[in-house]
Amino acid sequence: MKLDIGSGRSPEPGYVSVDLYTSADVCAPMWSIPIPSESAEEIRCSYALEHIPRSRVLDTLAEWKRLLKPDGIIKVMVPDLLWACQNFISAPGIGRSMDYIYGGQSEPGDFHKMGFTDRIMRDYCDQAGLVVVQVGHNQDNHFENLVFHIRKSGTWAEAPKVDDVPKPRPPDPSKKWRR
Repeated sequence: MKLDIGSGRSPEPGYVSVDLYTSADVCAPMWSIPIPSESAEEIRCSYALEHIPRSRVLDTLAEWKRLLKPDGIIKVMVPDLLWACQNFISAPGIGRSMDYIYGGQSEPGDFHKMGFTDRIMRDYCDQAGLVVVQVGHNQDNHFENLVFHIRKSGTWAEAPKVDDVPKPRPPDPSKKWRR
């Protein structure tokens, strides 16, 4: 089984959708999903982990570890907090650069309650018994995101140390978001 956690209104085809705020296959919070242990070969969470309170991040990662098969993978995409802060500093205002930090705030599930950097994600994963095996960056709608591939500790080669991972790229000054 493949899970799309925090699927929102656009669930990924071929995945079981899990969401607390929209119609989904499973309506549940991402830290308490009523699915048997070790039943997911893949967990996908795109633009959702930043919407939960900091106090729930470790519970959430522990829940995903419980759901994940021993050789499974977790794929997480979150806004790059360092880029968002740099972007806001370079173009302060009440426009899109604020949305990237705090969420769109147009409905109950659209508030950012947590921010992630490479180091923050690695620290939480380490505490949850997970390991980040790959970190990437992508740009979506002129925003920088971090993409993490995560596995259970000990199931694959351990990830490189944080110091060995390339640092986030600085924001592109030509792509300022101001209204």
